[in-house]
Amino acid sequence: MIFFPSFCVVKLNILALFAMLLLSIGVNGSIRMDNGWTPSHCAAESGRIHILRALHNANIRLDEKDDSGDTPLDIAKMYAHNECVKFLQSVLGEYKGTREASAPSSSTKSSAKGTKKTKANSIETPS
Repeated sequence: MIFFPSFCVVKLNILALFAMLLLSIGVNGSIRMDNGWTPSHCAAESGRIHILRALHNANIRLDEKDDSGDTPLDIAKMYAHNECVKFLQSVLGEYKGTREASAPSSSTKSSAKGTKKTKANSIETPS
């Protein structure tokens, strides 16, 4: 019976469930330590993919830099946690796709003549 709690933590992902519970009641998943590390940096260091997923599911950014300029992805690479690296790379791809989708297109920028293009290959209308 002494080993049962450890077995539960490993096999049932109690830590991830606990993290999701804490995040659901409003615990700050973006809090920083003195060196700028966030919970995602700590999870990446120890290879806790389930914690990274819980943070991501709670809409916590996983691309924050610490005081040395390292992201959780950099930390996961340093410690060769390949599953975490793959997950973080996919998340960063989602972030990049979101930014590109929300960025204004060049077809809506004003030209030097004070006119505005409403669509690519369309007639310019006065501003």
